[in-house]
Amino acid sequence: MIDAMPRARMAVALLLVCAGATLTALSAGASPTGRFRYSHVVTVSGQYVDHWTMDEPYACGRVGDGTVTVKWRFAKVTKVKLFYDKFAGGPNGTYGSWVLGSPAGGGVGHLPFQPGSGTITLVDNTTQHPPDPGDTCEEATPKSDCGTAALGLPIVEVSGHGKRLLVADLARVDFDRRGGNGRPAKCSIGQATTFRDTFYSGRANEGLLGIPMASIAAVAHRRVVRVVGSSHKRSGTSDCARGDVCTDDVTRKVTVTFSKL
Repeated sequence: MIDAMPRARMAVALLLVCAGATLTALSAGASPTGRFRYSHVVTVSGQYVDHWTMDEPYACGRVGDGTVTVKWRFAKVTKVKLFYDKFAGGPNGTYGSWVLGSPAGGGVGHLPFQPGSGTITLVDNTTQHPPDPGDTCEEATPKSDCGTAALGLPIVEVSGHGKRLLVADLARVDFDRRGGNGRPAKCSIGQATTFRDTFYSGRANEGLLGIPMASIAAVAHRRVVRVVGSSHKRSGTSDCARGDVCTDDVTRKVTVTFSKL
């Protein structure tokens, strides 16, 4: 005769396995039929502005101010399965995070970087200090690339960062390059050169821009959910070289809109 206790233990174990499988399926955002289904169209737009000043306090050194302005958006219509997963990894080793779901290996993964489009505008108002007596100055930094140019090949990321935040990134864009990723730009810029430069944009979220996320209830009941994140940081002169004097006043803003399908 087979002992009843092992049978009971086996039944409990099977129940636990089934329950775990159910929780895994729910946390992955699977539909009842097991087929991946998008829930929202997501649009992303952002702006980065650095109002900078520069003073190279020597003969013929540059002095003045300028502005770097970058505007971008998703380049194409992008769909996601938006849900909160209490089992997903959150910031600092916690659990629970929003997921912008995308098909991945037969399951659900996080939305990868998306192609972006936009513009970069460089304004350079610098002049030169006078030369030493009896000397002349060489030509200052050329300004032929100042003005507005289309961004070359930017990529944009938005992802969940716990229950209360999304985070955004703009990559493959260097402000000192023509179009963000071409040859070195012939135009002065400030000290900041990338969106995630933590010294000029802030160390929170490792330079990613935090965006306060709507509540679970709001996402469930609203047809359109729009969330906005911004940051502002003014950096002083400690980062300048050779005793130069400079400032960077950086403002970042990203808007994310989810529209139900």
